[in-house]
Amino acid sequence: MPKGIQAIQLALKNARELRVHMCQTSPQSEGARKFVKGCYIELKLSNPTLPILIRECQGTSARVYARFGKGVERSTSLDSQNKDQVIESIVQLLSN
Repeated sequence: MPKGIQAIQLALKNARELRVHMCQTSPQSEGARKFVKGCYIELKLSNPTLPILIRECQGTSARVYARFGKGVERSTSLDSQNKDQVIESIVQLLSN
């Protein structure tokens, strides 16, 4: 398991849901698309009961949302980030 995915795994312990919003074609969402393509299956297999949702919509800014207990939800932008920066942003979001 790659180091970045391990970091996300550890940070996911308190999350109730993870959602990634992105555009299917925009250059600003390229890192988010690469993250989904390279990491989604492994994350989902490791967390079968955790909803990990991918939302694609033309013209949408790349953004990740994390939902925690008691209705707490946080998000951060993934626009114009590469795959490694996306992983780092997700780990930071889940760790705060």
